[in-house]
Amino acid sequence: MTMHAPQPSEYFEYYHKYIALVPPGDLAQLMHAQIGEVTTLLAGVTPTQADYSYAPGKWTLKEVVGHLADTERVFGFRALHISRGDQSPLPSFDQDAWLPQGRFHALPFAQVLEQWVTARRANLAALEGTPSAAAERSGVVSGHPATVRALYHILPGHVTYHVALIKRDYLA
Repeated sequence: MTMHAPQPSEYFEYYHKYIALVPPGDLAQLMHAQIGEVTTLLAGVTPTQADYSYAPGKWTLKEVVGHLADTERVFGFRALHISRGDQSPLPSFDQDAWLPQGRFHALPFAQVLEQWVTARRANLAALEGTPSAAAERSGVVSGHPATVRALYHILPGHVTYHVALIKRDYLA
């Protein structure tokens, strides 16, 4: 499914750093390809690597992947909510408050990774079922306007952003 890149007026400016990382083309194909990219990258991660944090106060690799799963769920729900025409404003997502509640540190790394894969597959199904007219629907997220296509573009951009950090800070 090809969704044109959103205009800056379609999302809160903070998310530009993610949207800018999404190349033009088939969004669903990119999101599907990321499943293979991420699972291949992380296939050989040892328990020591999974629990590694590159600096005091920084998340472990396991927590970064847990954050990807949480973000995938939240932004996917936001896109679905707005695509279905629900105009109820959506609240903020405090990643730092959510992370400890996910208890990712207590789970096997493969299970944390599978949470992201499962959430991504669910979002792919929703994206592929989204009528093209719904892509431009707008709602309010965290007090800011957001369109369906902006939210769906944030998802792969967010993953691309974190994959680069994982390669640099955790697996280098």
